[in-house]
Amino acid sequence: MSKPVGMLTLPDQQLEIHLADHEDTDLICQMLIEAAEWMISQGIYQWNPEQFTQEEIMSYFQYRQIYIIYARTEAAAMFTLQQSDPDYWGMRNSKGYNYLHRLTVRRNFSNSGLGAYIIEWAAERTRKSGGKGLRLDCLAQNLKLNGFYQKLGFRYMGTALKNGREYNLYEQWDTVDSSPADDLVDFVYFNDKDIHLLQSWSASEAFQLQWAGGRWSYPLTEEDMRAYIQDANFPWKSDTLIFKVIHRRSKEIIGHISLSEIDRRNRSARICRVILGDPKYRGRGIGKAMIVEMLRIGFQALNLHRVTLGVFDFNRPAIQVYLSAGFKKEGLMREKILYRNEYWSMLEMSMLRHEWEELYGEDR
Repeated sequence: MSKPVGMLTLPDQQLEIHLADHEDTDLICQMLIEAAEWMISQGIYQWNPEQFTQEEIMSYFQYRQIYIIYARTEAAAMFTLQQSDPDYWGMRNSKGYNYLHRLTVRRNFSNSGLGAYIIEWAAERTRKSGGKGLRLDCLAQNLKLNGFYQKLGFRYMGTALKNGREYNLYEQWDTVDSSPADDLVDFVYFNDKDIHLLQSWSASEAFQLQWAGGRWSYPLTEEDMRAYIQDANFPWKSDTLIFKVIHRRSKEIIGHISLSEIDRRNRSARICRVILGDPKYRGRGIGKAMIVEMLRIGFQALNLHRVTLGVFDFNRPAIQVYLSAGFKKEGLMREKILYRNEYWSMLEMSMLRHEWEELYGEDR
């Protein structure tokens, strides 16, 4: 067995990380074939067992570092790192990053949270070596796996097509221009398990109308919510991307935001349904960070030209947040929404791609 190059400290055990060599080829093949067969049994067709031949694994040593994680003498997991990945990242490829592939945790260790520890170790190793950051990809249709990476602080960078399948590209990030370090937030796909949060945050009909608009009934129904999330969160084809916002330090789900009305022909979209559910997180720069991230996804990841939003003209705190993020006022839609016996007017705002580039830079 090769010598360890690192350690992973889990709550109930310590594991050693070894840099593999050619003598480990059979073990690596076995682990990847096991993983591929399990995926297929779960209806996930990301890997094919037949692709993992000895010749395939031997080729990895030419451009990847292969790591095996041991629990004493038992191989528990593996992954690879490489310094370039043009096959998936194309024009976005940069040799300043480490690219993680073939993350595999054997079934006996699948409930230990080992995958997250491995990713953090790889990210720390990248930082210590002076790299820009850690990147990875995963099958775009696997919403559960996408959510797992999003919870670990990975942000969506785009979708690549390879061998007839869509893969979402992710990059781990640690800073947000508009949010202090203690209030970093992560954007994770909203799903049916989160419906109760929106219901609990809509304390009144008037408040729900302010953040959600007038398309939903009050109080919120599961029927409306399930229709909302149906067919969402497939970035290459959905017209809506929906996120819950998780406070990184406290791990609390604190907000919700969506990028809707995605029009790929005209390269436009609309930020909608913005809410910070817990009042204690308001006034801390998080709302602006949420808007800035939707702009980045729209302009950088989806290559849009125009992003819009609407806000009621009396909601001055929200208007100030949108102005500080760089939105410009376009006009007032007078008496657009009827609430009981009163009409509300809506301010229309927008940002264009060149304005975003001037403010934030395309490589942000």
